[in-house]
Amino acid sequence: MEEGATVFSNIMHIAEILNKVFFENRYSPDELIVWFEDAIANKLSGEEFKKRLDLDGDAVNIITMHASKGLEYPIVFCPYLSDIGKLSQDFFVYHDPDNSYKPVMFIGDSKDGGDGRSLADKERLAEDLRLMYVALTRAKSQCRIYILNHRDFYRSALACLFASDCSKEKFDFNQIIKTLFYIQGKSGGYINFSYLREDDISIRFTAQEMGPENLQCKIFNGTIKKNWSIQSYSSIANRFSDEKGEPDAKKFLDIQNNIFPSGTKAGLCIHEIFEKLDFNQRDDVTLTETVKSLLSKYGFDQNWADYLKNMFIATTNCPLPETDIRLSSIDKSHCISELEFNFPLNGILFSQFKEIFHNAPSYSGRIYNILSSNDETFAGLMKGFIDLLFMVEDKYYIVDWKSNLLELYTQDKIESEMFLHNYYLQYHIYTLAVHRYLRWRMRDLYSYEKNFGGVFYIFVRGVAQNGNGIFYDLPDSSVINNMDKLFTGEF
Repeated sequence: MEEGATVFSNIMHIAEILNKVFFENRYSPDELIVWFEDAIANKLSGEEFKKRLDLDGDAVNIITMHASKGLEYPIVFCPYLSDIGKLSQDFFVYHDPDNSYKPVMFIGDSKDGGDGRSLADKERLAEDLRLMYVALTRAKSQCRIYILNHRDFYRSALACLFASDCSKEKFDFNQIIKTLFYIQGKSGGYINFSYLREDDISIRFTAQEMGPENLQCKIFNGTIKKNWSIQSYSSIANRFSDEKGEPDAKKFLDIQNNIFPSGTKAGLCIHEIFEKLDFNQRDDVTLTETVKSLLSKYGFDQNWADYLKNMFIATTNCPLPETDIRLSSIDKSHCISELEFNFPLNGILFSQFKEIFHNAPSYSGRIYNILSSNDETFAGLMKGFIDLLFMVEDKYYIVDWKSNLLELYTQDKIESEMFLHNYYLQYHIYTLAVHRYLRWRMRDLYSYEKNFGGVFYIFVRGVAQNGNGIFYDLPDSSVINNMDKLFTGEF
């Protein structure tokens, strides 16, 4: 039990530190994660970072009367029972006794509320009395109450409890003092009351006169890292890749009534079909209802339902290259859709990033030709979403759904499309994200060669058309390891 309390105390301490850093530096959540990782790696020094020996249970707790209900403390201090809950100047709510106590909201100047204001003030007093009861019954050994006779004290729950008449004209604070002394006398020594009169206060504070201050704007001498930002494969490709024209095949795509429309909405619709449905789902009613609901969501004619349904079945039945795997044979518990990742970039010189792909094996070498020569540095967080990560036996595979509309889905046409949209760069970044994730989760049991199976870019229109349209690659481990070292500053 004590060990669990210590762990909880440590977690609360960490949360307190992160909260302080968050507000002092105005960090975004992603920036705060980077700071936290750096703090763990560099073992920050200072009193505030030392492990606390005491537990929160032994510390003073400041808590509202609302939140204290049901709790118990050895000693309780109630310094604000003299205060009153005030009605808003703009509106208030009360329950009308002439209309079955239905709630009524009065909007306007509260001084014009008439009987409604009086009823609302009675309900306010009843709530203050309830909260006062909660506060007074939390103490196990001792409860200390402080009473201040201020201008509106006659309206407080304490005044209502001890005074015989709480109207402003007849309220007598001295009567409350007499009542409290009477209670003290009858308590047998369990209740003590002391009264400090203003005349008894001999020490008074007089503020010193302050001359006019010569105020000046503080001069900022720090540096702003302009190269720190949230990065993605597309932001890197847009900044650092050479422009490439659209292929001639795109001219044919303005077309034909028998082809499902292209564009962003169409792509989102197709992606969500593969995200929502189980790959082994073959019940026609379920397939049709799901596809039709998504067509409606994205504003397409429901006559496309059979086309997209057949596309889904063909794609999930199609054997994946270099394997005997069919998506329809994979259990949903072995799949993660829309896997988000964020990992830090520690000040990377872009020319070094490009050099990783120089003479690299397989498709990795093509990235070198895509990227332009550039001496910029970039840092921050690499962010992205992987359409699908699935596991078969001990290997993990990446799938990216592509709804690109091509004239033909031959291997050379698909590779041209991969080059045009920098998909080679995209899946290398995705592979690194999965590599880091698996290494963290599996620890010493993980190795890239044993546990990573490769990447599939599935052009679903091609699979539906003639069974072609799947691109496969397994990036060489040396390329992924060099990317990993570069991004962590070890290259």
